[in-house]
Amino acid sequence: MSEDREAKLEYLNTKPEGSPVSVMEHTGEVIIRLADNCAERPLDYFEVASYIIKEERQSKENQELLKFGKPKGPNFVENAKTNVRLQAQLFPKQQLGEEEEEAGEAEGGEDAEHQEEETVNEGEIPNVIGNMQFMNEVGVGLNETETILLQQAIQKLIRSKPLATARFWGKVMGIQNDYYIAEAEFNDGERPHAAQEEEEKNEPEEGTENKEDKPRIVPKEEDSGPNQYSYFVCTQLGGPWKLLPDITPAQIQGSRCIRQMFSGTEKGPIAAPEGRFQGGEYELLRCFISRVTHSCTLAPKGLYNLEEEPEEGGRVENVTPIAMAEEPEYKPLEGLKSFVHCVPTILDQGRCEFYIFEEDQQDEEGNEKEPVVEHGPPILTPITEDKSKDEYKCWSLREVNGVSKRYWLRSNVWPGLHIVSNENGSRMVMMYFGTGMKAQKPLEWPPLPVKKPPPPPPKEEEEKNENEEEEKGEEGAEKTNTEETTGEESATGTATNEESGTYDSNYDSSAQ
Repeated sequence: MSEDREAKLEYLNTKPEGSPVSVMEHTGEVIIRLADNCAERPLDYFEVASYIIKEERQSKENQELLKFGKPKGPNFVENAKTNVRLQAQLFPKQQLGEEEEEAGEAEGGEDAEHQEEETVNEGEIPNVIGNMQFMNEVGVGLNETETILLQQAIQKLIRSKPLATARFWGKVMGIQNDYYIAEAEFNDGERPHAAQEEEEKNEPEEGTENKEDKPRIVPKEEDSGPNQYSYFVCTQLGGPWKLLPDITPAQIQGSRCIRQMFSGTEKGPIAAPEGRFQGGEYELLRCFISRVTHSCTLAPKGLYNLEEEPEEGGRVENVTPIAMAEEPEYKPLEGLKSFVHCVPTILDQGRCEFYIFEEDQQDEEGNEKEPVVEHGPPILTPITEDKSKDEYKCWSLREVNGVSKRYWLRSNVWPGLHIVSNENGSRMVMMYFGTGMKAQKPLEWPPLPVKKPPPPPPKEEEEKNENEEEEKGEEGAEKTNTEETTGEESATGTATNEESGTYDSNYDSSAQ
């Protein structure tokens, strides 16, 4: 017995799986708690003390789990404080009080990296508030507070950079941050250009051999085509504007193979194999902006004309120069056929103007030959002739009747691209609000298999079931016949007794 008792005591001293203490340790803690707090009748409070100690131990474990690791996700309080400081810089200091100015000077060191050098540039400031109100008439756009901050942010951008003009291009929703995009034009001769060391390295040197082994790199278009405009982005209104780099034809070709949402950071991941796309998220965003701009910039029919008419039998090219009519006549719009493309589209080569290599202009013998040239759709082509690969309508038009009629154009190829026009096309506003992904044909899932009825039973089972039913029917008929015969016999017996004058010996005469 002593050995069994020792084994049991040893078992009580072991800690069960998932428990921090053993039974003996817990009992000792309960006894100590009763000795300290329950001088009278401690046995009555034994269960209560045990329950309290268990709850305290469980709460400590939960607190340790909550303290495990660093908190994840954005710090909303710090983000709100940062936004307030940045937005306060968008408005003139004269409107702030003395106390607020002193507080701003005290916190100026934290925001030094966000502040941009003020210059004396006086560019054309766009009417962002008026254009946004024009978009709001059809139910798209930003709210009033965001629009006012955006107006001040673009005004600050124009004053701090040598820009001739700038306009709000759109807002791209990202995973971590959203991009506010401004389309701008620099003053003549003041546009910054990146060093072209890579292109110079790729150019063939004189007297080199094995020219066929070297890859042919298509040069990018400077200040024209996809790089005609400059684009600035910011993730916080009031924060710094960052200039997106110019893009190359190879980057445009690579971006067509990528379909992903933007993260909202400069060093965001690119969902593409290594070597497929050269650059980061800013280059991918810049390619997306150019592709949308060159495929969705429209104008009312008749507003632009060709500068020079083509020769007889000539072809209107993709990059044929156009000019605004001297005295444009704005007529009431008549649906989709009243809108035309006024910007050249980007070819499969990644340029608006097709580039021809020198070796393609000569044959193997050195004689001149006519190279193969890629032609895009002619400039000023109506949007009714647009075709998509998935055979759906490229544009949707809706009339919105309010105080005045508005035409609302939406791109089905680039969801989020909106164009709002008045009744005669004299005012048109284009903005983008979306995720930056091109439309894709919905996947057609195969239909679910139809549930088939169970197969009929074999003939042998059917015959057995029929025989059983017949037998049951015959047995039931026999039972009914026997019951009828017994009833008739009993009835005839009583009748004979009455006729013979028999009487019951138990009959009580006093009942009369």
